[in-house]
Amino acid sequence: MEGTRNSWQRLAREQKGFATTNALLAVVRGLAVLPGRKAIIVFAERLAIPDAVSARLKVLIAVANAANVTVYTVDAEGLRVHSADAETAQQIRAMGNAGLALKDDGSNGSSLATLESNEDVLRKDPRTSLRLLAEPTGGFLINNTNDLSRGMAAIDKDRRFHYLLTYTPKNQHYDGAWRALAVRVPSRQVQIRSRTGYLAVRGTTGIPLLSYEAPALAALNARPLPRQLPLKATALGLLSRSGEPRVAVIVSTDASAVTFTPNTANDAFVTDFTILARIKDAQGAVVRKASEPYRLSGPIADLGSARRGEVLFFRQPELPPGSYLLEAAVHDAIANAAGARFVPFTVYGAGPKGLLVSALVLVGRTEHVADVRPDDANPLLAGDVLLYPRLGEPYRKSADKAVPFFVRVKVAAGTPAPGASLVLVKNGQPAASVPLEFAAPNALGVIDHLAQLPLDAFAVGDFVLRLVVQDGGESVTRETPVRVVQ
Repeated sequence: MEGTRNSWQRLAREQKGFATTNALLAVVRGLAVLPGRKAIIVFAERLAIPDAVSARLKVLIAVANAANVTVYTVDAEGLRVHSADAETAQQIRAMGNAGLALKDDGSNGSSLATLESNEDVLRKDPRTSLRLLAEPTGGFLINNTNDLSRGMAAIDKDRRFHYLLTYTPKNQHYDGAWRALAVRVPSRQVQIRSRTGYLAVRGTTGIPLLSYEAPALAALNARPLPRQLPLKATALGLLSRSGEPRVAVIVSTDASAVTFTPNTANDAFVTDFTILARIKDAQGAVVRKASEPYRLSGPIADLGSARRGEVLFFRQPELPPGSYLLEAAVHDAIANAAGARFVPFTVYGAGPKGLLVSALVLVGRTEHVADVRPDDANPLLAGDVLLYPRLGEPYRKSADKAVPFFVRVKVAAGTPAPGASLVLVKNGQPAASVPLEFAAPNALGVIDHLAQLPLDAFAVGDFVLRLVVQDGGESVTRETPVRVVQ
């Protein structure tokens, strides 16, 4: 019963800690787009930061520092009748006595769990938990007082009177590592509050940087781009099922290429790698960034199956029409290895008569979806079929039988389907052409066309598959490269 109660208490503290840090992270991200120095004042009785939450707290601090946000914390319990030190010391002594007490078998209660409980008690001290949030961002804790006006005056003074120092590191190798900073005034006895360091990454202005993203972003800034890990990526200007412009971003790496570390002590394996995608507009400004940390674990008996297959990263951002560049990277933290590549793409807008045509998608494989939600806007969902685009792999005459492709078209509601043709281009010259017959548009004017070309029509070599859609006097062309090998 005691163990169950402790487990529930630990779980509750973890949930409270994640809820607090995630909420603060959302506020910091919202403030990041504003110029100048910003401040957040956090009122809390305690900040729950068990071991499971400490990594998230580090992410919050890194994002706040990159966004020029200072966090001030206020212990909302105010003036205490009993010292927090006495409460903490009492709990630690109780655990110490429990550890020294002899059991029936002659052993004592000392264990790793006791040490972890000891650390947890220290972290529950408001002076520890709230300072861990405030001080690394250049703020401070207002503690053990009922005089809120004095505390607010101290915060206001700190915000109004501060020095802004610039720093140019001698180490110009931006590898994404954390670099500690310390500000000192040797000739004067003063108290200094400053940020404790920074992540060595270029070009993070405007969009918050998560700590685990730093090595992957460093890989994007390396020249030449790293190639230690295999990476495939594409970005396609598509349409949602209702005909709204939507981008499909897909990044893939081989599971066999990342490091799976076995731990024989608990008969398990772990991984620690990150996939990141960044989108720049035609002026080179970063307009979107997304990432996913893959910290996987499992029984060591499943290691073989876990290393098979591929790891897929998928996002579907909304972007205005224009030309863009997808920058994708994968970073293996255990092996300190990375892979990166750049892919240009276009988001298409409607023509003067409302004709809107998605990118021409080469389909690698399909998957049936049993229950499709009516509001699912996934641009790769055609009816109840989920499409997986081909990520640049060549077609093999010895293995492939056809070239499946997909396009989504939107016309003005109530108008018939437009005419279309598919042209095979070799060395810049049309080699073959076939007409396409689209189905009638649905009530929204949307047409899905999923078909395939026999691979027998292709010789070995490089081709361009060109789609031409004509609606009255309006003509739209979409192209995609096709490579065929023996």
